[in-house]
This record gives sequence, structure tokens and C-alpha cells, in this order.
Amino acid sequence: MPQLALFGRNWSIGSDDFVFPGIADCFLRVAWFIVVLVMYVIYNDEIGDNCQDAHYLHVYFIGLFVFLLLTSILSIVIVRISMRGTIADSNARRQLPVVLYIRLAVGLPEVSWNGYGTYCAFETAENCHKAIVNIAKGTVIFGWIVLLFCIIIWVIIFNLYSGKSKNKRTSVRVRSFRRGSRRVQMTTKQWEKRCKCMFMCARGDDTNTSVFSVLAELSADYFKGVNLVPTDVVAGLILLSRKQERKRQRFRTYVKEGQDESRYSLVREEEVIETTDIICDYLPTPKDWMTLDLMSHYLKFAIGSYGWPFYVTLVKPVLGLCALCTECRCCSCKDDQGSVFMDNCCMCNTAAFKKTTKIHHDDIVYACFKNDIYELPFYVVIDREKNAVVVAVRGTLSLQDVITDLVIERGDITIPGIPGASAHNGILQSAIYIKQTLERENVLEEAFQRAEGANLVITGHSLGAGAAALLAILLKPSYPNLRCYAFSPPGELVSPDVSSYAEDIVCSVVLGDDIISRQGMLMMDDLKINIITAIYETRLPKYKIIAGGFWRMCCGRSGMLDETIEYGVDTNDGSNGKNSNGDTVDARDAVVFNRCSLEVSLAECTLHSQTIKNTYQPLHMPGQIVHIDQSHSSGDDEFIASWKRPENFTEIIVSPDMLAHHFPDALLEAIDDIREKDPVIRTINPNEKKDIRLVIENES
Repeated sequence: MPQLALFGRNWSIGSDDFVFPGIADCFLRVAWFIVVLVMYVIYNDEIGDNCQDAHYLHVYFIGLFVFLLLTSILSIVIVRISMRGTIADSNARRQLPVVLYIRLAVGLPEVSWNGYGTYCAFETAENCHKAIVNIAKGTVIFGWIVLLFCIIIWVIIFNLYSGKSKNKRTSVRVRSFRRGSRRVQMTTKQWEKRCKCMFMCARGDDTNTSVFSVLAELSADYFKGVNLVPTDVVAGLILLSRKQERKRQRFRTYVKEGQDESRYSLVREEEVIETTDIICDYLPTPKDWMTLDLMSHYLKFAIGSYGWPFYVTLVKPVLGLCALCTECRCCSCKDDQGSVFMDNCCMCNTAAFKKTTKIHHDDIVYACFKNDIYELPFYVVIDREKNAVVVAVRGTLSLQDVITDLVIERGDITIPGIPGASAHNGILQSAIYIKQTLERENVLEEAFQRAEGANLVITGHSLGAGAAALLAILLKPSYPNLRCYAFSPPGELVSPDVSSYAEDIVCSVVLGDDIISRQGMLMMDDLKINIITAIYETRLPKYKIIAGGFWRMCCGRSGMLDETIEYGVDTNDGSNGKNSNGDTVDARDAVVFNRCSLEVSLAECTLHSQTIKNTYQPLHMPGQIVHIDQSHSSGDDEFIASWKRPENFTEIIVSPDMLAHHFPDALLEAIDDIREKDPVIRTINPNEKKDIRLVIENES
């Protein structure tokens, strides 16, 4: 950071982002130079045989060698400059724009020369030696491919809605963000254009246009004061991940007790409760239906609601299409689909649901695949095995669903005895849509007529889990004994009082470091500040941070990242602790003096964070929460399940598994692993530290 300024505008790239692209470009051109030079030397004497225009090829190859050599040298210079300084010290790389202008000036005649080579290879040199002509053709074709690739890269890093770059020294004055100010209005308009561009295919009718205004206001509110490029965020996540891991490791101590028992202990043994017969005062008593067996059973309904895309990728990735053929109905769009509405012509989604859940087609009471903003596909089926009527809500699978996820405004929900109850507005509107559909079509009444004495079970995953939980809360007055299994629900869903209200009907299940179950406006705001702080504190250049993170991801925890992550501001930046007037300044003042706005961004974000906390009411996951995590007992990668409070999920854990742990197949595998080895959901003492995931685990 800050963003690279070229041609009077800011680009979505930093001056320290040219290390790896420059190395790749240099390697490519050197290899290109060597291969063509060797072939040219071998066939040089044969170029003119039976060819009157051989001199055109000679001129082309000589010019090509000059351009390759010159561009290789410029790539080396760009890499050397881009490696200077830290992320916060862009002053050390102030010569880079000049070199980039020179590189562009060389690139324009290079493109013209490639056009000249194309003419020589395909027109004037057709009668020359076949081998050298093929070399020339391959060279020019490769040149056009490289040019196309470069154009794609430039389009990606082009900031479509960027303002004009400022060449003046960055002001150290921290600016406030007042709602309704001209600056905030301009930023909101830019974000509204971005949202409409990103979700062009999901705009729908005019009634949904207000959603983009809401998204623009939320995005502008979140990114106020941020001056980071995407690679800065990646580097910050790597730094923060290592910082969080070191913090957790300080609480984990390996204890050896005898020869038959070993454990990792994070607190004293007497502070741990390991049986479900004894319940802590601060945790509600789990209901008898909150078992791992039923969680595994109804998670399959949540997975099945995703339809054929998940079935052929997660459930049966090899023979999924063949398995669906036996259940699909060709050209069913021309016929009556019965209780299934708006499925595709072959009813592939319904076929995948039946294959995943083992439900007979006659037990499908209602299924609707209408998908729009605030409108989620869902099933209502009869589960003969467990004697239950199941409502399964699909999770995020379209751009419309993404928009629903992003509308994180607080919506009011009416619950008797709970004043000021609120919830995630986008998901709340989806739950209201499903409830209204069920009531309008009398779906539940018909289902209970076909399955007398059955229980009502509502389930879903991710966005579907949030909608299922809110639907259960809305239906609780009419069906007080209903059950809801919410798998990997969003972290900010309902207000604390509503979460407590749902403890007897909702069971939320979370796997490991799942980012979605820890995601919300307040958690993301804390993550933003932590990322900026980590970048501000490090004295490593960005390329070393990213290289260390990649090495650690590929080679495990013992990679080079342990040795390279260092914190503290590097004062050896060429300024020697003095400004242009010769006055001594400390390291952080030197960073600001070096025209870096990082400290200003951090101060602005910290100031604005309090406004966000005052604007957005804290929301929690609903009901009782089961957290499934790797035990790490004696180095084994086994799983353990424990009851947790919503307060344990108010910090985003940055780890390589934070996205993988959100997938439903990973959650199902973890639940089944526990069922086979240790089907006990443990209860954790309230003295457990907030940031500790595991307290004591006995070796299986």
C-alpha cells in the first residue's frame, strides 16, 4: 500500500506486488531468448535456401533478441525495486512508476515488432526453410498469447471506480466519517456502481434495486478508511494467522500421566467437566433430541437440498451423474411435476435429494425451487424412518443467495416477551417468505395429515441454517415442540435474547474454524483492524510474507514462516530516523513521512469502529451450540464435540481450514468420526478462556 498511481489514477495493485510477476516474466523471456537463439544459430545458414525474402526473417529475429534482452533487464530492475522496503514503506519504491512507464514505452514497439514477425512468418517467408519458418510462427503466436495474458492482467488490476491519484504527501490528519457528508455520499455511489456491476445477472426486477443501495451503504460503511490492495489483505491474513496460532499455543501444555493416558491440557483438570450428566450453570440442559446420531441423519437432508451440483461434487464425485440417471425424469417440464415446482426438465435436483436422503418420491409433500433475493428453495418431506415432517432449506448457491447473505441490516422480529428482538434482515426476509408459502399452500397441515403423530424438524446448512433457525422461531408459537438443526449457521443471526429464546428448539452445529459461523459486521470490522495492525507492525517485505505463507501451506507448520514472521516497525528505511529538516523522528513517524497512509488508515478505522459498534447491534448464533473440532490429542487428527456459548464465536480464526470447515461434507465426516469413536458431547467449564478451542481431551 498505498495503491499504485499510474496515468493519474489509482490501480488495484501495490508497488510491492511486482516481485513474483516480474520473476516469472524474466524467467519466461530468458527461456524464450535461449530457445529461439539456439534454433536460430542451428538453422541460420539454411534460412536463405530457396528463399528470396530471407533477410526479413533475419531482421525479425535480431530485433526479437534485442527486445527480449531489454525487457528481461527491465523485469529485473522492476523486481529489485519492488523488493525494497516493507508494506508500510512505499517511499523505498518511489522509482517504480518511472520504470513502469519505460517498460510500457518498450512494450508498444515490441507489439508492433511482433506484428511485423507475423507478416514475415505467414506471408513473405513461406518458401524459406520449413523448420525456421515454424520457429518464427511459433514465436509470434507465443508473443500474441503473452500479450493477451498481459491485457487480462491489466483489466483485472484496473480500478474501474477509482478516484484520481494524489501526488501530494499524505496528510497525517485523521478524518472522521459523518453520515450524509459529501465524502460519504460519493463513496456510497461508487460502491453502488460496483455492486450493480458484480451482481449484474442477479438484478431482477425494479423492486430489487433498493437492495443494491443497502449493499452500497453497508460496503461503504465497512471499507471507510481502508487503503489496502488485495495482496495487502492476503499478507495481513498470513500474519494474523500466525499471530493467533502463537496466542493459542501459549495456553496448550502437553501433560503425560502414566503410560496409558496422555493429554493436552489448557486449564487445570479440576476445572473440566467431561460428562453430559453434569451441566454447568451457564449452559442450558441439552434436549434429548440433540444427539450426534440425529445430527448426522438430518445433515443429509441439508446436503440433499443443494440438489445435483453438490451431489455430483461432494456426495458422489465419480459416479454421481450415473447414479442420478435412475431417478431423473426426462422432459418432465412438459408434464405435471406434482408436488415439485420449478425444478429443471429432468428433475435432477429432486433426484439428488432423494438419492442423498433415501426418501421415496411419494413422501415429498412440497418442493419449490424458486430462487430470488430473499426467496430460497426448500423441501417439505416425510421422514418415515424417524417419523418426522422435515423442512429442508437450501444454502447459498446463486448470486441471489449471496445478496441475501450480504444484507446484514438488523430487522425487527416480533416475539412475545422480548422487546427489541432483531435478526439478520436478509435471512429474516427469507424465513418470512418460507413461512408465508407454507401457510398459503397449507403444506404443513397436509404433511401432518399424511404422517399422524410426526414431529416437525427444520434443517439447513449455511444460509439455509440461518433461515431454518429463524423459521423455527417464527413457527414456535404454533408448533412448540418443533426441532431445528442449524448446520454452520451465520455468526451474526439473532439478538442475544432471541438466541436464549431458541435454546429449547434450535441446535446449531459448527465445525472447527468455520469462518461463516464467526462472520458478521462486528467480527469483520475487528478482522479489518487486526489485519491493518499486523501489517503495520511487521518489518518484513510483502513477498517474504506471501512466500512464507505459501511454504507453510505446502510444507506444514514447520515451514519458513516460523522463522520469518517478525513484528515491530523497521527503522532501517533509508531515512536514518530523520526527516528532510534533519529533525529526529521515531519509526512510526518515519513511516508516515515516507508517504504511507497506513497509520492514518489504522487511526481512521479504529475511530470508525466505535461508530459501527454503536450502529449495529451484536447478534449471535441461535440456540444451543455444538462445536466439533480436531482433538490434537497426542498428535492425532481426531474430532471432539463440546457444548459452547455464542460468545465463543465472536472472533474470526484465520487458518488454512476456515473455508474447508464450512463445507457440509466435512461436517458430516467429522460427526460420523465422533459417532464411531466417542459419541459424547462434552461440556466445558465457564472458566474456559474465550480464545481456547479445546480444554482437555483423553486419548482414544
